[in-house]
Amino acid sequence: MLRNKPIRGALLDITGVLYESGTRVAIPGSVEAVRRLKEAGVGVRLVTNESSIPVAHLSTKLEGMGFEVREREIISPIPAVLKVLEREKLTPHLLVSPQVESEFAHLLSNQTSPNCVVLGDAGNAFSFEALNKAFRALKTMPSPRLIALGRGKYYRHEGELHLDVGPFMSALEYATGVQAEVIGKPAKEFFKAALSDLGVSAEEAIMVGDDIEGDVEGAQGCGVAGVLVRTGKYTPTSETHPCITPAAVQDNLGCLVEALLVGGI
Repeated sequence: MLRNKPIRGALLDITGVLYESGTRVAIPGSVEAVRRLKEAGVGVRLVTNESSIPVAHLSTKLEGMGFEVREREIISPIPAVLKVLEREKLTPHLLVSPQVESEFAHLLSNQTSPNCVVLGDAGNAFSFEALNKAFRALKTMPSPRLIALGRGKYYRHEGELHLDVGPFMSALEYATGVQAEVIGKPAKEFFKAALSDLGVSAEEAIMVGDDIEGDVEGAQGCGVAGVLVRTGKYTPTSETHPCITPAAVQDNLGCLVEALLVGGI
């Protein structure tokens, strides 16, 4: 129960909620928490902006940590952007992690010039040269489109903060005058797709994340209660944000699930 309302669906961020970025060890209590939610009849979808590895690899990684999850329970920007590219017959210029480039191979053509730029979490591939190539590609397109896989500002990896996709997206927007289309959090359609997949309404669901903006505010924008956990990229200032108030704050996913299932919060 959350504020005396039954919860039928739980949207869970992955990195920073289930495990810390750069590790292969689950955050204490998170494996059991996912299991308890499912046993209680609460539908679970893992709603992530993870775009540095294919969904199949992510699913395998989670299973290796002990999570009982299926690939179809992961809502990721990569399958979503592939559907858009295929439906609209777009040929992308890619600025993504080398590990996911093969996911786009069937859309690339030596005969067709790119008509959009797809920007994902490229990690160390975010170089001046790579950004400049994406910039030049956009500037030479008759009708340029910039598609970003999320809009996060930063994330925590191996204990240190790292720039996420958002700052690079903003740089390309500023340099080209092209407004990015965001596929991933905090876009409303991304959350709505997860709710539709679960078959629950926004009022029946919660979103659990470590990002006060991308997770909590993004979910609240489409009517889902956003819950903040003190793991991952969380900092104490997240709880004193001037404009965003989480529905609840818990130390970790395990504590949240205990509270939800035992007495409600």
